[in-house]
Amino acid sequence: MIGTMMRRLIPSRIRTFIRSIDPGYQDLLRESAAKDEQLEEIISHNRDKTEELKQKVHDATCQLDNESLQALNDVGIFIVACARSGTSIMCDCFNHCRDVLVLGEASIYLHHDRPKFAEDFNRQHLTFNNRRGKGTYVSLAPTEAEGGLQFLQRMSQNYRYVGEKIAFGPHGKIGDKSFQEVCFEFQAKYFFFSHYFLIVRRPMEALWSMFKMFQDKSPAELIVCWLTTIKIQIDMFQSFPNAYFLFLEDLKPQTFITLGAILDIDFNLPNTMLCEENQRSTICHDEVPEVLADHAEICKKCHQIYLTLRDAISSDTLRYHDTVPQYVNSMHGFSSMIQDKIDTILKELAPAGAVVSVARPVRPCAR
Repeated sequence: MIGTMMRRLIPSRIRTFIRSIDPGYQDLLRESAAKDEQLEEIISHNRDKTEELKQKVHDATCQLDNESLQALNDVGIFIVACARSGTSIMCDCFNHCRDVLVLGEASIYLHHDRPKFAEDFNRQHLTFNNRRGKGTYVSLAPTEAEGGLQFLQRMSQNYRYVGEKIAFGPHGKIGDKSFQEVCFEFQAKYFFFSHYFLIVRRPMEALWSMFKMFQDKSPAELIVCWLTTIKIQIDMFQSFPNAYFLFLEDLKPQTFITLGAILDIDFNLPNTMLCEENQRSTICHDEVPEVLADHAEICKKCHQIYLTLRDAISSDTLRYHDTVPQYVNSMHGFSSMIQDKIDTILKELAPAGAVVSVARPVRPCAR
């Protein structure tokens, strides 16, 4: 019946043409279907192989005994800051020392269970157009199943300290948690006793620099990122026994003498690595850039938080001054007071500073 209707609707010349090309067309369809099946087999095979490698990485991580985990704790070194706050300068300074390897934004806290960790890390920095060098290129693994923790374990055979710089950008949330919170939980699990160097930059300078890099983000999102990072830095400072605060504008040769004493290493840095142009922007200390004008009052509150925190930290020890009240388990402690102020500002910013929940990302670029 349908055939009869088609014969009535389609002219005879067109029906003849269709019949003439039909054999070839059917051959093409069969060939295309065969290729699709082959492609699906390849995809399925790669998927199975990836899952198998992930399982091997997971198994290897689970097999890390207490002695191995403690060894990682002892050699771990991490630079933690908001994006555009001097982590690259610090990373370069640490990597100038033969005994230290600090990776540039490996995001181990996100990707520790990823197979081919070293290969993926190298590819990331080539994508960033970064030159190969210490901190941006690493030795490839002898096995595909090497994850982030196993990589650090292998590197610790050649370096006294191994770790990464972590720079938080305005990249949303993972589920209901900020990147900062996810990072804290991972670091607390595997690197509780490692060394942490928490860098803070004046908020206006950091926000202005972030705005130029993350132009698709609103000023409110940038402020939320800066405040949330300060808050998690204070958590690390209060919780991790070997955490230290540094301020970008105060980085001087003497700072690295102090760091050398803490780590028992000699930096021997060239003077050019700490030139002022690498530590300051063109705006004044308390100047509010035009792009942040709508949030000028909040920016000034952030500036006051920065000054309060900076005044509380000794440049000799990179810890609190002895005069700072430190009631660790009290809601009235100095740190709690700062975090309460941060919470108040974050409430002011909501929902303007609301961030979107995202799936587990592929290495967020916060440089």
